[in-house]
Amino acid sequence: MEEEVEESSFETIVESKQELMVDETTPTTHILRTGHFLTTISIDMTPPPTFLRPPFSKCPLKLTFNGWCNPQQQWSTWIDNLEPKYKPTWKQAGIYNAIMGSKYQIEKHPDFILKLVERWSPKTNTFVFSWGEATITLQDMIVFGYSALGFPVFAPFEANEEMIGVEEELEKARMEVRKSVSSKKVTQTPWLLRFFKSVDSEVEHEAFLALWLSRFVLPCASDTVMKYAIPIAVRLARGVRIALGPAVLASIYRDLTLLKSKVIDSTCSTGGSLMLNAPFQLVLVWVWERFKKLQPNPNSTQLTDPLLARWHKVKGLKDVNVSRGLDSVNAGFRCRPFTPIQNVYGEMEQWKYVYPDSDEDLELHSFVRCLRASELVGINCIEAYFPNRVARQFGFDQDIPSNVLRCNDTPELAWEFYSRKPTKRVKIYIPSKKFEPNVTLRYLKWWKRSESDDQSPKTTKVFSGIEDNDVSVLHGFRITCKKPKLGVEIGDDQDKLTISEFMRARSIRQDTTKVSEIGDLAKEVETLEEKVGKQNEDGCFGNGPAMNNEPLMDSRIDPSSGVKNQVEIETGSAVKNMQCRRVSETLGEDVGNSAVHNRPGLEVERDILHLERIVDRLKKMPRFRKNLRRA
Repeated sequence: MEEEVEESSFETIVESKQELMVDETTPTTHILRTGHFLTTISIDMTPPPTFLRPPFSKCPLKLTFNGWCNPQQQWSTWIDNLEPKYKPTWKQAGIYNAIMGSKYQIEKHPDFILKLVERWSPKTNTFVFSWGEATITLQDMIVFGYSALGFPVFAPFEANEEMIGVEEELEKARMEVRKSVSSKKVTQTPWLLRFFKSVDSEVEHEAFLALWLSRFVLPCASDTVMKYAIPIAVRLARGVRIALGPAVLASIYRDLTLLKSKVIDSTCSTGGSLMLNAPFQLVLVWVWERFKKLQPNPNSTQLTDPLLARWHKVKGLKDVNVSRGLDSVNAGFRCRPFTPIQNVYGEMEQWKYVYPDSDEDLELHSFVRCLRASELVGINCIEAYFPNRVARQFGFDQDIPSNVLRCNDTPELAWEFYSRKPTKRVKIYIPSKKFEPNVTLRYLKWWKRSESDDQSPKTTKVFSGIEDNDVSVLHGFRITCKKPKLGVEIGDDQDKLTISEFMRARSIRQDTTKVSEIGDLAKEVETLEEKVGKQNEDGCFGNGPAMNNEPLMDSRIDPSSGVKNQVEIETGSAVKNMQCRRVSETLGEDVGNSAVHNRPGLEVERDILHLERIVDRLKKMPRFRKNLRRA
């Protein structure tokens, strides 16, 4: 009894259980051991994410990487001049390593980025390789020098009279610079020359940070000192911590999706241009650090040096097959290349507690923030963050990832979901530095589903997906457990098709998919209506905890393992107003498959929710009644 009380006194975001584990390099060898997983497994068996390849071999777009900027001539000198005085402030604000990293130049390789973007899945914000998923995470942002903790970048900041005066003086300087160059924008070089070595200026530090933010961190226009950077710079100059990590990562996700949408759009075969504002140099460094076969020889550096120093002016490999290097199981993908410089990992595995109201261990709090599915709030963008899909990058074993409800109606709501604090202390497992995570046998079989549909080298089959504007389902995931339907086959000679022929083939595939989907949805509606009606007659409806305004426990069972996974959904006032549920995972206990029937009210509520989503989907489909009769 005492153990039960002790267990209920904390929350956990890590699940431990015995599973058959597999190393992908030797998939025939299975090991039964205790694995540690970020989230509960998915029981609806949604198919793995897939991606569309562009209908042409070479993208005709002219790409401009506004955010991929090299340091200006006097930039490094300016940093060296300010560092002795402001280093403690930069460390307090969590930006020291990022500022020092802006001194280095990363060579551009657009063709390399395009090959990588082919594998980007906008539904999951992950790269989809033949061997699994991977993505740039918040932990990578921390390694690059950006904080995962602090105030959001979009919020209006409280300011005293002195801070307001600094903001006004910087805004006045912006107007003067714009007039001096007779331009509609405040260009960066005149701004640097105005404040660099400015003896009489009392706002040199803030002006420096405003330029740093506009050029290297959150650029939104080419060669421009942005107005939104001014209040952020003023706070950073006073040691206030701003959550730049999620903001930078959100901009990278946003522009990867934008670039992907353009390269698969058949209409861009006529050419055109595309400007990308995210710091794509971080994407290239991420690949070089993780894929050994694609990695050029880095510079020799110290562990205390910024990560970008390893790749300063390094040229990429020539005559390398990028596609093969990305998709090969034996390509040497490094799940955790940064453990030597990450203090959160120790030589031995360990369990630790994180207390909600304690800010003593910022690194541990940041680690927890990296592990939770959430929303990333940036400048004019909100992006989904699903670390449960790439658990191995944090040192955890990988099982089938579960669906995550999105909370992105407004920046305020998304930020509340990102920065949510646990109601109790959190018990967290931290793997050792040298631990090599694996995947479960169940995950390996699930992932291979996309390869088992007779995909010959000459044919690429495209999975039929849910439309982006379909808000009746969990964003980025399919809701049915049926085998994914395949669209019209498009062979390797697709480059020879005219635009009209390619669009006609895609239209036929979409129409066929709609008819088939409507038929399947109609059958699900009938089944669920009968099930809900029967349970309502039995007096089960209304017995679930949700009817009593208690936290809703969604009990999920994996029939193969007999493990009950509980997901507790709290509804805070702001989240409840937006009809959004906040999720925190708790570790379940081993039970039999009959456990679901002990919570009949929950089962009915889940069925009703599923039924409502199906009806909404049907309503959104054009001419669905006519297609339903045909099905």
